[in-house]
Amino acid sequence: MNARDVHKLVVDQIAERWDETNSHLINLRSAIVAPSQTKMILRLVRNGKIKDTTVEVWIVLRELPEGDGYIIFYDDARNQFGLASAGFPDDHSPVICGYYGDFWTTFKGM
Repeated sequence: MNARDVHKLVVDQIAERWDETNSHLINLRSAIVAPSQTKMILRLVRNGKIKDTTVEVWIVLRELPEGDGYIIFYDDARNQFGLASAGFPDDHSPVICGYYGDFWTTFKGM
């Protein structure tokens, strides 16, 4: 996928619902960003041990233009949207909070 494909996927899923918001009162028109590829940390805790894996995803929405707000991303390898946020101060990338499937489930789950 390329940025244009990801943007089309987001716009198609939003459809005519651009005026809807969520519990964070996000305005979709201002929060949707041009898709950009980045790496995020998928952090799992098993038996008291942290295991980090780097995942390549597309950022499609930022809750805040700058700062520690939520990020909605699209993972084309998994064909799913998810939420991420800032992790520990020494994390080099945002940390994935979870995968939620489609755009609306992710947006409403924010």
